[in-house]
Amino acid sequence: MLKLTSDEIRESYLKFFESKGHLRLPSFSLVPVGDPTLLIIGAGMAPFKAYFKGEAKPPRTRITTCQKCIRAEDIENVGRTARHHTFFEMLGNFSFGDYFKKETCEWAWEFLTKVLGLPAEKMYVSIHTNDDEAEEIWINHVGVPKERIVRLDSNFWGPIGLTGPCGPCSEIMIDQGEEFGCDSPDCGPGCDCDRYFEIWNLVFPGLNKNEKGVFENLPAPGIDTGLGFERLTAYMQGKKNNFETDLFMPLLNKIEDISGLKLGENEKNDISMKVIADHMRAVIFMACDGITPSNEGRGYVMRRLLRRCVRLSKDLNFGENSLTLMIEPLVNKMGHIYPELIEKREYCHNIISLEEENFGKTLSQGMALLENLISKLQAAGEDTLSGKNMFSLYDTYGFPKELTEEIAAEKGIKTDIKGFEEALEEQRKRARAAQAKKTGGSGVEIDLTGCKSVFTGYTSLSEETTVTAIFADGKKTDEAGEGTTADVVFENTCFYGESGGQVGDTGSFATGTASGNVTDTRKTPSEINLHRITVEKGTLKTGDKVKIEVNTERRKAIMRHHSATHLLQAALRKVLGGHVSQMGSMVDENRLRFDFAHHCALTHEEVEQVEKTVNGMIMENVPVSMNELPIKEALNRGALAFFGEKYGEKVRLVEMEGLSAELCGGTHIKRTGDIGAFKITIESAIGMGSRRIEAACGFVAIERFQKEERVLKEVSTEFAVDFEALPHAIARLKDNLKNAEKELQEARFRTLVNSVDQYISSARQVDEIKVVTSILKDVSRDELLSMTDLIGDKIKPGIAVLGAVIEGKVAIIVKVSDDLLKQGMSAVPLIKEIAKTVGGSGGGKPALGQAGGKEPEKLPEAISKAFNIVKDEIEKMKVKN
Repeated sequence: MLKLTSDEIRESYLKFFESKGHLRLPSFSLVPVGDPTLLIIGAGMAPFKAYFKGEAKPPRTRITTCQKCIRAEDIENVGRTARHHTFFEMLGNFSFGDYFKKETCEWAWEFLTKVLGLPAEKMYVSIHTNDDEAEEIWINHVGVPKERIVRLDSNFWGPIGLTGPCGPCSEIMIDQGEEFGCDSPDCGPGCDCDRYFEIWNLVFPGLNKNEKGVFENLPAPGIDTGLGFERLTAYMQGKKNNFETDLFMPLLNKIEDISGLKLGENEKNDISMKVIADHMRAVIFMACDGITPSNEGRGYVMRRLLRRCVRLSKDLNFGENSLTLMIEPLVNKMGHIYPELIEKREYCHNIISLEEENFGKTLSQGMALLENLISKLQAAGEDTLSGKNMFSLYDTYGFPKELTEEIAAEKGIKTDIKGFEEALEEQRKRARAAQAKKTGGSGVEIDLTGCKSVFTGYTSLSEETTVTAIFADGKKTDEAGEGTTADVVFENTCFYGESGGQVGDTGSFATGTASGNVTDTRKTPSEINLHRITVEKGTLKTGDKVKIEVNTERRKAIMRHHSATHLLQAALRKVLGGHVSQMGSMVDENRLRFDFAHHCALTHEEVEQVEKTVNGMIMENVPVSMNELPIKEALNRGALAFFGEKYGEKVRLVEMEGLSAELCGGTHIKRTGDIGAFKITIESAIGMGSRRIEAACGFVAIERFQKEERVLKEVSTEFAVDFEALPHAIARLKDNLKNAEKELQEARFRTLVNSVDQYISSARQVDEIKVVTSILKDVSRDELLSMTDLIGDKIKPGIAVLGAVIEGKVAIIVKVSDDLLKQGMSAVPLIKEIAKTVGGSGGGKPALGQAGGKEPEKLPEAISKAFNIVKDEIEKMKVKN
């Protein structure tokens, strides 16, 4: 058996299958493309689902890859077993209607035994219980003895995600020897112990599980194999544990350097070190593929892993923000295979640093609260942490629920997951209710049972229709009289109901006897457009024939802003990178607001580039098409789809030719040129890893340009310069102001210095010790401190007590001369006692005490009392001496 590095093993596999006519492709991103049923890539075949299902044509019918994968289902086992990982590489060879079982089995055996030199006599094969064909191939074509073939019911590989190809499989296992086995007399291939460990899974997908959960035949059978790269590397390098291979040791060595600890000295520390090495590989690769930490979807997987590392790093004595040090050894080890590690190194550093810093701020507080809660439970003889407390840790301190579960389990405490989910849902309900109230909803539940309404507003802005239902204060009624407000359902409506981030339409209605305004339209969960109306004249009744008209100019302005959000997303992805994804949006007639995933503030240059890119797309004036079609077809046409979004079998695809393709139910302009102009007004943060852009379009943007130009002209006129010279003129003015302020401060200080003797002349004496007590007016804190020093230095032996009201708050300073310090006098007890009168507290050093207070009106009283307080302390000092 050859002893190879991980790089040599990976390359030998890919070269072998290239020699068998396979096209070598680089690893796909961890972010699935065009598959909203899949959270993250977790298997080598995941990017090829469309090829297996016949929905897309592969570049070649034979393909081989080394695919990056993430699985986070059982992270509690990472570091505790030899082979559990969150990030791993999967070597795979795939056939799309080309070769099938025979070639797959023969080539797998050839690669393992002939290329790598693995001992055939130690290898076993498992097949599905009913797969006679596979058994025949292994025995008669490959030469595996029948006694080393086992049939298992579990040898059926399900779909990746909710739907997709699946079928029976055959696994190749290696017997590592009795030392790895268990004591069970039934120990053999398929046992859960480590003796017979699976190295390669050969899947024979001939079925497809559809959206209804029904299995159907694929257009043509295919092949999907997955060779466990890390476990193969461990076996080839003679290691009992994947973490001992050259894939992990560079990271583990770095962890030893940072922590000052050594592997093998402490089992608990060993587990933590392995977890950090494993999880940071996952986090770094996720960041390089544009994933950012969040509370949803794949971003939550990343946050969960990274925050687990932050917690464990504290146990290993890592310094602040040390996890970014894991990037370098991973880049050095794998950057030549995955160039994105090199290209995105700085971006990755920023993502990890920001998350580590932010969670680090709340970790210690959250841990203290959790430990206190656990102590109380144990003292009370209880064993379950409430969902309410779990939610508080999640909401206030950023603890993923799984992290709380893990820490509680370490203390023998159970967790109320159901209660946590209920608390989380309650928060979501409150947020939805607050949003409904904010956007003008009545907040009253309306029973729309039996109501129907057909939306015609994509093609029409006026409609002859019928009133089918009227609701007043949420209750069904037959009519709405003059001066009343009600919610109305029309049989057909051209009014767009608020949904998808687009506000509802407004407009008017009229019958032969009644008329009024539609002030808002909202889409209910039952997909019915509910119109908020005010009756200006007459009485509107159920069954009335009515003409409704949308406010056309307002709708056009809304359409401009909605279409611009699509261009904005395309521009952001172009300028910032493919990691940008929409997190929310809002469009009305005056502005658009677009929330997106990105780790840091955009630079001024990036904002300008995005704005310029969008305006360039507008000037291209390409047509905008809106078509309803099957979701599979929309995705194949490049439509953006996001995990977690609910899409029906048919979707509405909005395409801006060559620029953007998104699934969207909103209303849009006919050509990008109809947007007119685009102006970014605000770029800001809305949370960790989330940014917000607000912008204006069309006439609103033009008004913004004109307003800014007016302001520039006015300022230019004031400075008597062209607007291009304004920055220089303003900088010169700031310098002049700074110099003037400096001169003013120097003049004020000279005045204060000149008044020092005046304050000293008012000093009273306790024996030979001079005591100055006074209130200064119109001074800063620095000036008060300087005056106290100047007076204190001139009265020896002496004590100065000066006070002032600065910005509405009391400031008092006490200075004790050096010779009195030698006799045991201290400013600290003096300042503490004086501060009591003004409702404050004080402290400091023996030579200088400072205090603040909340009651400025009592400052004169405090300074008046100060002399007697000083006198008492002097007498105490003399008694001691």
